[in-house]
Amino acid sequence: MAVVVTEHGNRTEIIQCPELTPGTIGRQALLVCVCLAATCIALLGIGVMLWGQQASGSVPPAEFWIGVAIVGCGFAVLFVAALREMSNALPRRITILPGIISVRFATPLPVSFELARDKKGGPAAEVHHRTHKNYGVNGNSSGGYATIRSRKSYVRLGGRLIGPLDNEDAEALAAALNAALRKGASPDQRFSDVVVYRIQQFTLGFDNKTGAHYLSTPITKDGQHHLAEYEAYFRIDPDEFTRFRDDPASAAEFIATCRRNGNRDRLID
Repeated sequence: MAVVVTEHGNRTEIIQCPELTPGTIGRQALLVCVCLAATCIALLGIGVMLWGQQASGSVPPAEFWIGVAIVGCGFAVLFVAALREMSNALPRRITILPGIISVRFATPLPVSFELARDKKGGPAAEVHHRTHKNYGVNGNSSGGYATIRSRKSYVRLGGRLIGPLDNEDAEALAAALNAALRKGASPDQRFSDVVVYRIQQFTLGFDNKTGAHYLSTPITKDGQHHLAEYEAYFRIDPDEFTRFRDDPASAAEFIATCRRNGNRDRLID
């Protein structure tokens, strides 16, 4: 997660929202990217082989140029596809300045963009579900991204889409964006909950004031008299946020320590 810096008065406000690497979609995209890159390397090998055969005179010029055209077109298409898949596998960087919102991707495709902020601080971010084409699976689907599952989650920001993302990542990114874009938030709006685990009795979210991740859970001052419980917020790092979100049971030890009046150094005042 990028550091959040907010300066007031005549100074500049620069906020970098949490960089969320897509979960299962990110891993799938990375695997597809590796396969596409391997295919590109294979095509380059075929091109070198054709060049050698043409130099030795074993391949007629017409066949050589036809082969080069086919290999070149295939390489270009697969290379572009590999760049897009790599973008889906790596974090996006979103920077909020006084006048604009800048969205930067890890690769040249898709193209990075900027949006003007309105007087209220927006535009607002929202989770958007898009139906993608599933080749050989569902001919009635629409969209340009071939996947096994048709519905994918995006974050829609000012008419632009950021994604595809796992639904929980999309919800977290939208919450972080809206927290950073909101002006003049009152004290009771400081914390933006992303996901609530009622059985385990904890919540994960973002601190609107600092941009940090947090885990909140009921605690008591002495760790014993649970009739006097109150909600406390503890800072967690991005890796813990991802681990606790994906596997709520893994937060049990951390929560137990908090309820025993531990982790005081992480307590958010």
